[in-house]
Amino acid sequence: MKKYQIAVTSADKWGEIHEALTLDSNQDGIPDRRVDCADDKVHSPTRGVYELTEEEANDLRNHVDVLFVEPDPESYPEEFQQPELDIKRWGKDVKVYRDLGSANAPTNSGVTTAGELNRTHWGIPRTGISDKSNFPNWDNSNWYGNPPPTAGDVSYSLTGKGVDIIIQDSGILQSHPELRDSNGTSRVRDVILDGPYYLDPDFFNANPSNLYTRFDGRVGPTTAAARNWWGSSSTNSRSTEFALGGSKYFGTIFITSTYTVANTMGEGSDGQNLTSSHGTACASQAAGLNYGLAWEADIWNISGISSPSSISISTNYDVCKVFHKYKPYTNSQGIKKPTVMNGSWGYGSNVQTGTQTINYRFAGVTGVTTGNASSNTLVDAAINGIYNARFASSSGSNSTNTAGEEMIAEGIIYVTSAGNSNQRMGVATTDPHYLDYLQSANGFDHEDGTLFDGFNNKPFGSRQFIHPSNIGFSSSHPDRFFPNICVGAMDEYRNSSTGAERKANYSNNGPGVDVWAPADETLAAGIDGANGSSSTYTNATDNNYVDRYFNGTSSASPVCAGLIALYMQSNPGAGITEVKGWLHDHGSVIDSTYEDTQDDPSQLSYWSGSYNMRDAEKRILYNPFANDTRPTLSGIQISGNVTIRTE
Repeated sequence: MKKYQIAVTSADKWGEIHEALTLDSNQDGIPDRRVDCADDKVHSPTRGVYELTEEEANDLRNHVDVLFVEPDPESYPEEFQQPELDIKRWGKDVKVYRDLGSANAPTNSGVTTAGELNRTHWGIPRTGISDKSNFPNWDNSNWYGNPPPTAGDVSYSLTGKGVDIIIQDSGILQSHPELRDSNGTSRVRDVILDGPYYLDPDFFNANPSNLYTRFDGRVGPTTAAARNWWGSSSTNSRSTEFALGGSKYFGTIFITSTYTVANTMGEGSDGQNLTSSHGTACASQAAGLNYGLAWEADIWNISGISSPSSISISTNYDVCKVFHKYKPYTNSQGIKKPTVMNGSWGYGSNVQTGTQTINYRFAGVTGVTTGNASSNTLVDAAINGIYNARFASSSGSNSTNTAGEEMIAEGIIYVTSAGNSNQRMGVATTDPHYLDYLQSANGFDHEDGTLFDGFNNKPFGSRQFIHPSNIGFSSSHPDRFFPNICVGAMDEYRNSSTGAERKANYSNNGPGVDVWAPADETLAAGIDGANGSSSTYTNATDNNYVDRYFNGTSSASPVCAGLIALYMQSNPGAGITEVKGWLHDHGSVIDSTYEDTQDDPSQLSYWSGSYNMRDAEKRILYNPFANDTRPTLSGIQISGNVTIRTE
């Protein structure tokens, strides 16, 4: 017997359920005996404490009128994380960088001073400020221009512990000091290469020849055994549970031979075969020791973008779906670890330049222009306003779209970057730019907007057709709900005259952006020799490694993913509806002073300008856990065709 706190769905159900429990009831899902009520909580309209067996508690969780059943926190405090007061992240003042210009950048000399230890970037303290006027040590003249690093610390109440964060990107340097725990052990594992051991440990423990020991002492499957686990339905490769005929059989997923540890996670400061530091940077800004909000979350890698692993995005989605579906239940409430996934990438197309013909549809009107046309029409202003002449567009693959939808439906919380094209993303079918497209060659579009030719016509004006921020979208939802989170990039700049902050000049914008997060001129973990950035800095903890300059919506997205991981730590059973509701009501604030230089779509400058919101909400990411009041972790839901990196 154990004391369980039970909550019902509404006040009018409490008396009925209470009576059924405390009397000898024959109701389905209710114990067939008189249950002792330890505390009827008269002060609460929906809760009480009862003595139940574990089996009875599990049965009650399935009752239609029962909201949750969990061990009573008062009786079993050891099962819950407890409040702590006055928690400081570093316990000392550290260097906080906002500008990374040459005069203010960290050293790249190969040697750092003690003063560089535990440095961080401006996004960490900025997310903890609900009103920018309260930004410590960055007020008045220190905020404007190119400010030098300042000193500071931040309070926190959650760390991301107990949450899995998947970085879907170019690979992650698992040995980087920013991605290790306090004991020096890497927190990075790979969904494909390590996931089988996490999901099916009994099989590998019974077959130790399929295991090997990593550089830091961790045990995982050999690469061959991991690929076989995914690709074979035989009991020679999996346990009977996952084999053909088993309760967890998911079929087979082919994993290419190029998907190896060296190609996806590397070892050593050079990253072995990793060709980009983009994924490493994203991992650090979601969950790094100094650069991430969720610095105790578990980090999982899945490669496929600008990576030598040669694995498709569709397979990415399928593998992550299986990973989340079959991960073990890890807490007493029967709730599995949440999975937050970051996708700082997208599909894009180049705008035709010179005198080449561009066919278009713009605000319902089709026409023809040229790549060198002056911005004397709205459509030409919109085309010329595209940052670096590349715009975000569709995957061109129904298979990829559907695989993504299935993954999200399984319960993964997917956070995506808005893109770096200075492109307006609409949401409503009534939006005049709903079916906008640009055409780079002869082709045709489908008038209903459900399909676009993958090579010729590229959707241009609606989030519904821009992958991956569109996946899982349901047009039947009354609010045209997108079951993922699309993040725009904030500039580090603040107007010296008005005090206003603004979006980064490259960031996509419009109603399709859910929230804006710090992004420009931020510090992140890097890889020496595979930087993906022109600027690297000697890592302060281990001078054999480097950090890097990072920006773009590629940076904004993992910052947001880290915050979502904090929320999921306190509410591991929350689905995307609850997550987006919390983000709207608690995880963001409206800044009415956020710069919007032109809000009239009939003006050329609306489309050509770099700092226009274009009907986007001025909703700024806010970390309500940047305080010293730690919430009780109840574990219940509450209401509330080229891939490009978005760097």
